[in-house]
Amino acid sequence: MGELRELLVKRSSIKGRLTKFKNYLSTLPLDSTISSVEIGKLTCKLSNFEALFKDFEALQDDIEVLNEATLNTELTERDLIEQDFYHCIATARDILDNFKRNNPDRESEYDSTTTNLHNTDRDLMGFRLPVIKIPTFDGTYYRWLEFRESFHSLIHNNDKIKNIHKFYYLNSYLEGEAARVICNLEVSDQNYPEAWKLLRERYDNKRQLVNNHLKSLFNLEPITRESDKSLRYIVDHVCKNLRALKTLGQPVDQWDTLIIFMMTSKLDSTTSVKWEEHKNSLADMPTLDNFHSFLKGRADVLETVQRNKQDKSFKRQSDAPVLPQRPKPSLPSVKTFMAQTSEPSGSKPLQCEDLTPPLNWRLGRIARIFPGTDGIPRVADISTARGTVRRAINRICLLSSPDDAES
Repeated sequence: MGELRELLVKRSSIKGRLTKFKNYLSTLPLDSTISSVEIGKLTCKLSNFEALFKDFEALQDDIEVLNEATLNTELTERDLIEQDFYHCIATARDILDNFKRNNPDRESEYDSTTTNLHNTDRDLMGFRLPVIKIPTFDGTYYRWLEFRESFHSLIHNNDKIKNIHKFYYLNSYLEGEAARVICNLEVSDQNYPEAWKLLRERYDNKRQLVNNHLKSLFNLEPITRESDKSLRYIVDHVCKNLRALKTLGQPVDQWDTLIIFMMTSKLDSTTSVKWEEHKNSLADMPTLDNFHSFLKGRADVLETVQRNKQDKSFKRQSDAPVLPQRPKPSLPSVKTFMAQTSEPSGSKPLQCEDLTPPLNWRLGRIARIFPGTDGIPRVADISTARGTVRRAINRICLLSSPDDAES
């Protein structure tokens, strides 16, 4: 369960960053007194925060696949964290909207640069494209290639952005160990090339990148129970790492047999049997594309079956008649019980006790009867050898006399 433990640690990191952003929002004024520089910082932070939300959703999907035994708990955890994300994003957007509405002429240069870029794209394409979110980078090697290519094409190679603004962008997308690499550099126009160079020297380590992607492939957790989510997770996980290794110049096109053997060892017993049956129907050695097609088809079948089961279960519940609930009988709160009697005062009852044989029940004589509002006796005082006790009539057993026996 090493991979699940790693995912849970990453989720804890995201929750920590969520709390930091929430605390940051609480320090901002909600009126128009906020400065344009602070608005620029908030715009950048919000962009990163929205990207963090997408990372959380992907991470939580992986956790739910690997931790299927406690799926209900994980779904509750997802809902709680998502509510915090929604609240923070809505609050930040409200602050930005209030500033723009109350200060139409006070646009920060930082925000204007981004706006001009999107306007340029709109002029060139004839329509406005959605904003591209650059993923954050925390120093994890398998994330470096994605971050490097995105940042390089959107920010680093963009001549319309000044170097000092590029440095601000770079700082906003870095966190953890990656942020510490350039933390000693002052944010300035001249220091940006040096900051980017330090990052490239630290993480453009081909040998480390290859080792980390191979480790991610071979440390894949085995599937314990067949499900559509787990099968799709395996396909996505393997494809992602193979694409990265291919970008690093590794001959992944020649690894089909090895990857298929490795992935087959991670499958559950039912899927393994199905794969062996499918493999025997092929005329030649199976390729990785054949294997992926098999897993995707199997996942589609499992998803359809599961959906049909849920639909049938829902239909049975909706069609079932609603039966009235029978009240549960309440247990007596006292140990002593007695049978009903309507005998007058002076009769000699027998007090009955739970878990006690009848011959051992205490003897007593009714001294006084208390009728209810309907005139029927409800409670009686009983004189016993240990003193007078008060009991309900239905807790008294009347002794039978010889005359009663003859009659």
